[in-house]
Amino acid sequence: MDFPRLNALQLGSAGLLLAAVMVGVSANVSATQSSATANSASGTITIKPSRLNFGLQTAGVTSTTVKIVTLRNLNRRAVAIDGIEVVGNYSVANSTCGSRLAPNGRCQITVAITPRCPVTQPGTLSIFHDSITTPENVPLSGRGKAPSGPPSNEVLVTGGLNLKGPLASAEVFDPGSCKFSAIGGMTVPRAFQTATYLDPSVVSGPEAGWVLITGGQTDELGDITATAELYDPLTRTFSATVQPMTSPRAGHSATLMTSGPLAGKVLIIGGEALGAAGFQATTSAEIYDPNSGTFTPTAGAMNMARSQHRATLISGCNCAEDGDVLVTGGYAVDPGGGPNDTAEVFDPSSQTFSCVGGSGSKYACADVMSSPRWEHAAAMLSNGTVWIGGGEITDNKSFPGKATATTDIYNPATGTMTRGPDMHLARNGEKVAVIPSGTIQNQVLVTGGFGDQVHATASTAELYNPGSSSFQCVGKNVRPLAKLCPGSMVDPRGTQTATGFSGGALDGLVLVSGGIDLAQGTVLKTAEVFNPSTNGFEQVGNMVSPRNEHTATELP
Repeated sequence: MDFPRLNALQLGSAGLLLAAVMVGVSANVSATQSSATANSASGTITIKPSRLNFGLQTAGVTSTTVKIVTLRNLNRRAVAIDGIEVVGNYSVANSTCGSRLAPNGRCQITVAITPRCPVTQPGTLSIFHDSITTPENVPLSGRGKAPSGPPSNEVLVTGGLNLKGPLASAEVFDPGSCKFSAIGGMTVPRAFQTATYLDPSVVSGPEAGWVLITGGQTDELGDITATAELYDPLTRTFSATVQPMTSPRAGHSATLMTSGPLAGKVLIIGGEALGAAGFQATTSAEIYDPNSGTFTPTAGAMNMARSQHRATLISGCNCAEDGDVLVTGGYAVDPGGGPNDTAEVFDPSSQTFSCVGGSGSKYACADVMSSPRWEHAAAMLSNGTVWIGGGEITDNKSFPGKATATTDIYNPATGTMTRGPDMHLARNGEKVAVIPSGTIQNQVLVTGGFGDQVHATASTAELYNPGSSSFQCVGKNVRPLAKLCPGSMVDPRGTQTATGFSGGALDGLVLVSGGIDLAQGTVLKTAEVFNPSTNGFEQVGNMVSPRNEHTATELP
């Protein structure tokens, strides 16, 4: 990814901490500022001061502090300003430099900082001009501090697996302090469970704003539960739902319905449980009503049994399927075992499922994806289509087996699936998040996962751009057309979580937590955030407990 390089005609204002770059202005000048002269082969350019220090600033909060510095052309000829670039948690808010700076001319550059986490915020302002072949660099520094008052946009982390089995413990991540803290545990241990935020904008009643947690594996022997519970963010406690689900499930999906006849209710689909013939996936689905606290089966079941599938709420397509749910891939366990390349759509009006592409010869549904896949990823795109990528293509008994780099795009308006561009790396157990805001808003961040080779756990990440229908590696100084992505994450990890922030101190960033590193045989407690401003990952505080196959849910 290229860092933003801007000229004066492209720069706008920004409501962030400002650092004005000018000469002869002395008001509120920081004592940490200094001046310097940069010499070039054809003359002299002065930059005063030579660095900017923003001091201690509250993470995610605008400061009124103003700092002042200037660029002056002492050449006998005009200098072409080729661009201005910032690296780090900074942005150029305004510039008066234009495309050319006259002899003895001066111009002002305004730099903004957005502190992230209570840590040092290194950065660089680079000015490109034709007097020299390398840019003039101004170091930028500052440090964030945790906001005062109650935390916002916390992330609830529940359950998962460590090397001993499923966990009942839970913790919360505070984006202001960038630290995790333990809270009271769930009513039972759970792994491969679901956690669904009951958004008050669509959910009414006392459970609005709570988190619904359903099913999962409860012990190292593989017992699977039908129980469910609720997390109350105000008391930070868990309590059982009025009744359990109609069926035990693990590896299932849970989707909050936001419109139509089921608005405010949660659709729970598929998963697996222990049956007479061993572990088997199910075709069943059910609906949770927060107003009554009850679960009821849907009118119709899926056409195919699925576990470790993905369910995506369709929105923004401005078509008949708006508000429907797309279900992709998964495996059937025993008998049959293997993953499939099929998909079906749930219609909330009839509470029935229909196969994408109609019925098939091999399966009940037609083969429509470019590859069979389970433990894959899917995301709703802002253009109204659904992105599906990666996953394991071998049967569920060989995990981690062979992964795929293929992707598919589902168009709800036409009801068709088409192959998308391949990722740079074959991945299964990867996790994705749609970037919620900023310069790369609506792109899909793909993190980690397991590759084709045994014990190969990825430390790479890439971004899918729906506009160009292409992938680009995440990392500093990455070549735009690089075929292989460099390791850019703090740790290699698969079956981790990836949670985008929709507000608060880390607005627009993505928290990646936990997972497993197969090469080391280690379940991870480390966590990191992806920062679009730096096109890289930054380590944050560790989780209280190592875990993978857990959940991480933002509480807006």
